[in-house]
Amino acid sequence: MVTNKKMQAVGDNSSGLMPQGFGQRIAWLRRKRAITLKTLSEKTGISEATLSRVENQQVSPNADKLVKLAEILEVDISDFFHSDPVEMATGLRTVTRKGEGETGISQRYSYEILCAELSRKAMIPSIDLISAHSLQETGGLQSHAGEEFIYVLSGTVEVHTEFYQPTRLDTGDSMYLDSKMLHAYVSIGDNDAKLLVVTASTNGI
Repeated sequence: MVTNKKMQAVGDNSSGLMPQGFGQRIAWLRRKRAITLKTLSEKTGISEATLSRVENQQVSPNADKLVKLAEILEVDISDFFHSDPVEMATGLRTVTRKGEGETGISQRYSYEILCAELSRKAMIPSIDLISAHSLQETGGLQSHAGEEFIYVLSGTVEVHTEFYQPTRLDTGDSMYLDSKMLHAYVSIGDNDAKLLVVTASTNGI
């Protein structure tokens, strides 16, 4: 049985083992694959400045950027958080207790990735608190591989996409969408909207 656990130290670059810090792990994986910061920027669409801040653990990438980084670095998202993720297989399960997910803060929202210690699973569940209250604050529409389900846990969110008019979702409303379509979430009203977001990857990442 897989149980939720805190990430443990696994060594540093001098030992040849993956380091502990989230940003350090991304830098370690990039260098291991002989990928320059410029090349990673070009392949992911993330600026070199932002990638540098991520690797220096000054900012956290949002979920769609995590998916892109995992694709280019040829790893599972769980590898960013755990040194020894367990690959999903028949009969396995995992539990994330309240508040014990892997957390991060991006420009558009803060997130808590649930059940992050299981790798190669078909879905990536998270709780997202949408801090952007205008499309400008989101940094614009973005896309990533896979499909996405969102359920509004509290507040009101407006979903912007490249092919549809903005759609307002209130508490209890939900939406399923193609994540390759450019999209963004904007909180409506004084409070930040809280969403359950489940991303299903077509690549098993």
